[in-house]
Amino acid sequence: MGVDLRSFWHLTPHDLFLIAEGYKVALNRQIEHENAMAHLQGLYICEALYATIGNMLSAKNSRKHEYPSKPYELDLTEEQKQSREERQLELFAAQLTARMSNFNLSKEQG
Repeated sequence: MGVDLRSFWHLTPHDLFLIAEGYKVALNRQIEHENAMAHLQGLYICEALYATIGNMLSAKNSRKHEYPSKPYELDLTEEQKQSREERQLELFAAQLTARMSNFNLSKEQG
């Protein structure tokens, strides 16, 4: 908690309670930060997998996915976030449609 022994004996129970609550808040902030960093790391891992394995499994003539050349921007406005999500959804839907078409085409030929 960060209270040395000498201070401990001179603090009131209320002061100790406030220090403990502050410690809990700081600990929760640290956990939230670590969780956000783990999520961001997962996004980069997904990008790497999609750029490697996804490209290996995609059709020969399809557009290849590239790993991001710059880090993700973390401070986006709500409008920018929504626009990015819409673009990602459109891209995902287009890729899914292309893969389904390729699958159906290979199924018909094979």
